[in-house]
Amino acid sequence: GAAMLGAPLAAVLHAYATFRLSREVLFPVFGIGAEEGRSLSVCCAFGNAGTIPLIFSEALFRSRPEVMAECAAQISLFLAGWSPFFWSFGRRALLPDADEAGGATRRRDGMRRLFPPPVAG
Repeated sequence: GAAMLGAPLAAVLHAYATFRLSREVLFPVFGIGAEEGRSLSVCCAFGNAGTIPLIFSEALFRSRPEVMAECAAQISLFLAGWSPFFWSFGRRALLPDADEAGGATRRRDGMRRLFPPPVAG
């Protein structure tokens, strides 16, 4: 139910907050322009959210299988929010003009931006 939405929502909020922070703090501090810092913003927002946490949780809770199972479940839920957000928002942040190449209707273009092929299936 609603309790299961916590981790995916946290993933989206975390990625968006670090994306905005990189643009509002790092760019001015280091004199980086928005265009040239596009990939930096996406790298800040979408770090390694799956493999590293799974490795750490396995190392920490190897002897406690019930805790390890809970960790794996929470990481999986986090990735359930992170991955679609990465493929939609992250793709658009990296390639803002990529969706304008086609000549489809505005509604279809909007849906395509929100649900690119990896998200739509």
